[in-house]
Amino acid sequence: MVVGNLYDPATNYTFSQRMQRQLGNAVLVSVDVVEHCAVGRSKELGQLVTDYLVNQKAPAPGQLLKPDAEAFPPVA
Repeated sequence: MVVGNLYDPATNYTFSQRMQRQLGNAVLVSVDVVEHCAVGRSKELGQLVTDYLVNQKAPAPGQLLKPDAEAFPPVA
């Protein structure tokens, strides 16, 4: 399982895509966040990571997750 943030300022998303290809049998889970660390920003991602590490259940390929809250919410 590889987690890639679409807008990671420290690790470009293409690195996640390349890592997934190089591993061969890995599944890439994409997260639509503007941060370096996506874990903790999405309950769904947390569940996928837990299922992978604890239950050895790989996530479905091609997932694009949204964070539970916006990083920069609109100012009213």
